[in-house]
Amino acid sequence: MTIKKRLIFSYLAMLLVPFVLIMLTSGLLNYFNPSGPFSNSRYSHFPLTQNGTFTYFNKIVINSPTLLFSESFMKNIETDLNLPGAVAVIQDGNIMYKSSWISSKAVLEAVASQNNSEYRFKKHMEPVVLFHWEFTIPEQHNGVLYYLIDPQQIFSQYFPIGIFFILGVAIILIITNGTLTIMVSRSIILPLKELEKAAVQIRDGNLNNPIECKANDEMGNVFSTFNEMRERLKGSLDKQISYEENRKELIASISHDLRTPLTILKGYVEGLKDGVPTTEEKKNHYLDTIYQKAHQMDHLIDDLFLFSRLEMDKFPFKPVSLELSQWLLNAVSDLSVDYPEIIFETSINEKAFISADPGELFRVISNIVQNSHIYAGSKSVTVTVEMEFIDNQVQIIVSDNGTGIPYQQLPFIFEHFYQIDESRNRNSKGTGLGLSIASMIIEQHHGSIKAESPPGKGLSVIIQLPLLPETNNPAARGDIL
Repeated sequence: MTIKKRLIFSYLAMLLVPFVLIMLTSGLLNYFNPSGPFSNSRYSHFPLTQNGTFTYFNKIVINSPTLLFSESFMKNIETDLNLPGAVAVIQDGNIMYKSSWISSKAVLEAVASQNNSEYRFKKHMEPVVLFHWEFTIPEQHNGVLYYLIDPQQIFSQYFPIGIFFILGVAIILIITNGTLTIMVSRSIILPLKELEKAAVQIRDGNLNNPIECKANDEMGNVFSTFNEMRERLKGSLDKQISYEENRKELIASISHDLRTPLTILKGYVEGLKDGVPTTEEKKNHYLDTIYQKAHQMDHLIDDLFLFSRLEMDKFPFKPVSLELSQWLLNAVSDLSVDYPEIIFETSINEKAFISADPGELFRVISNIVQNSHIYAGSKSVTVTVEMEFIDNQVQIIVSDNGTGIPYQQLPFIFEHFYQIDESRNRNSKGTGLGLSIASMIIEQHHGSIKAESPPGKGLSVIIQLPLLPETNNPAARGDIL
């Protein structure tokens, strides 16, 4: 049950349950005290109608009305019947008899206002006529026997019962509302306390303890969202820690990779200044070395700048619809000019359309080829470029005939500054960022990249990219002429 429905149910219960209990209480009081304050008529408040007195007076009025003028007879009746009210006999406007405790004025006022007795009973608490009997005596004027009650007397009789009833109603309301409030508040406050404990743990850096809530309501949704937030915070924190470690490693690697060529540059420049090379051939060798190291540093700085922009997602890619097969053939042709010592082979037969930035995709292929050129370990390097389809993706495979990479090192070759040479000898032309940059560019193209190196068969880098709908058009696909 949702919290909203629970509150509505609680509100209705706070109204209905006390009402039902009050009705039951009044019913029980009325059952055990029929003449009590909860009876249907004020006439039932008095024992006159309960003990045959009404019939007794009725018989006197009919059979012996003259006895009503006997003061001794009337007093005996009041004493014997223990009447709670007063008796008065009036004939021709004169009071022939009245009970001792009520004044003549009160009797006359009650008789005069008997048609409005309900108002006087409720508002003024003055004596009122409850019953009256008209009687006839031969050769005399008619008379009337009145039975009156004093509301103050009745009020004093039933006041304690009313007080107990009010207290009972108050107790019922307090218990009912208190119980329902506690039940509803516990269903809300207890989960909030658990949420507070979890928030304190997160504040203190503990992100490993999820909070459990089996309730299928708004609070359960809050707990689920809170756990999801905790998981994201934990992932973000882990990512930040990893990023800091990578940043420290990157700074250390940059310092190492820049210091080595700088040291060589300084040594060769000092050698030139000191006149170490005495022949033109040696001078040219010194100058060529200086140029190569400066070019290596420039290439490293360019790669670092590109790597930084890719890592911060600030590189401006310009994707276009690209027919991949012809583009790959053109890219291989350009690379054969840059690397004349490499033998290129292709296996590209069908057209494929992708969305890609041509320049950055060329950088990916070029970095892979450069990596093969540096680390193939063979005098005659052969690079094979293949293309094939897998479901709704196209797969580009760039393979070399080098010595390959040990299986345990394959997962790390796309990390920045990772080189197979564990001594980190930087006499090679690599910067350690080529494959890392290639991986980041492919990820920006919503693709994937991986490496395989079967024993004795060199290294194969496999790129997968999503195809555009044009590829599935029979008129667009076909063999390359």
